[in-house]
Amino acid sequence: PLLGDGEDHREESEELVDAGDGGNRDGQSSRVPNQVADGLKMFSIRRNWPKLVAAPAEPSPTDCLNGMRVLSMVWIVLGHTMMMPAPLNGFDNPEDLVASFGARSKVWFMTVIGGQIAVDSFFFLGGFLIAYLGVRDLEKRGGKIPYGAMVLHRYIRITPAFAFTMVFYSQIVSRIGDGPFFVRYQQSVFRRCDNASWLTSLLYLHNFVPFDSDQVCMGWSWYLGCDMVFFVMSPALLLLHHHRPKIMWTVMIAVALASSVLTFWLVVHYDLGCYVFGESWRDYSYYAYSKPYTRVPAHLVGMAFGFVNERYFSDPAMTPNLNRAAVKTWGAAAVTALFACVLAPLSDYRDPESWSSWVNAIFITLCRPVWAAGLGIIATLCAAGQLEGLNAFLAHPGWTPFARLTFGAYLMHPVVIKWFAGTATSSYHFGWRYMMAHALFNSAFSFLFAAIAWLLVERPVMSAMKRGTRARRDE
Repeated sequence: PLLGDGEDHREESEELVDAGDGGNRDGQSSRVPNQVADGLKMFSIRRNWPKLVAAPAEPSPTDCLNGMRVLSMVWIVLGHTMMMPAPLNGFDNPEDLVASFGARSKVWFMTVIGGQIAVDSFFFLGGFLIAYLGVRDLEKRGGKIPYGAMVLHRYIRITPAFAFTMVFYSQIVSRIGDGPFFVRYQQSVFRRCDNASWLTSLLYLHNFVPFDSDQVCMGWSWYLGCDMVFFVMSPALLLLHHHRPKIMWTVMIAVALASSVLTFWLVVHYDLGCYVFGESWRDYSYYAYSKPYTRVPAHLVGMAFGFVNERYFSDPAMTPNLNRAAVKTWGAAAVTALFACVLAPLSDYRDPESWSSWVNAIFITLCRPVWAAGLGIIATLCAAGQLEGLNAFLAHPGWTPFARLTFGAYLMHPVVIKWFAGTATSSYHFGWRYMMAHALFNSAFSFLFAAIAWLLVERPVMSAMKRGTRARRDE
């Protein structure tokens, strides 16, 4: 799970057969393997497509995370379908969006703008899986972690797809198209990408240099910068969990509290807010929104639930019995928490920026770890065999191929949204019909481009890394 050693053995044996150049019937090699040809085979769509659409070899207690992952990705697309076209071709009816009688005062609009919290779903999922899979991997390795190899593996695994998307966005699609808004679209791309931010982005330092996320080539890639920081710090927590679990829990709680105190102070000190059409939101985006030190609690909550699920629910014989009253109570608490995180800001939208800095601080500080905790409760109940109907939906094998594509879809969806907005011949007309139709359209194209990137970039990189791992084991 940490270094790619947890891949399906049948797939590995198939790759070993495919990697060879054949042999005669008595088992003797007929010729020296052609390394160039073997390398080109890794880019074969015919070989990679079955791996993309393959169903899981066997059910897992964590299969519900696949559905969570895909639905969170679509929700992010929904939110950005409203936000990203605004500075490009805009809307011809802005009053229907921001006026007192407009969408901002409607409950359904909160589900659109609430898509920004779906990113915390990915932080939760990342922490959950690192803990859940890392505990087993650490036990196999005798309580030792090859830290350098682990970080390098992670960097090589995700950076080629990131770099591919950056080139595609800044050098290819930004030069293809026309229309009344196309120059504005190009300027928005070149202003951010024709500087050194691409270098700090590929080093995953772009949440610090430049500090202003509006100066980053792919501004939405702030998530990758946070995720890399969280991944780099996670091995220390895994080691503490293996050797000194009480100290590990103390450290996790201390880090989460420190992050919460810092977030609270930033919101109060700079008068930050969650109303996306106001100055307080722009300040929030600058000072706190994309910074790892304000987003880490959701990741830590995910790790906490990962540790708990690995101990009690990975083995059916260890699964505790939960009475129906407890399941209903915890399930209701989780649903209430999730709805509160999405709908609570409605009062601030109906009376714009009416929340005091203290109310904003409480909400911004608590909503993300509370959201992660709600997801953790649902994932735990599903792993425990409860919530059978919901688990059957979220764990359905049909989600699996799309779950493999969510990384690429996250990278690609702003490219899709921005290009179609930049090449439009008129402004969009905002409304719930526009939101639904364009969100589905943008999601479809995002997953399409993600599939292309997976087949031509992500999967070949994974194959090359596995061959390198086998070669080192053979030496």
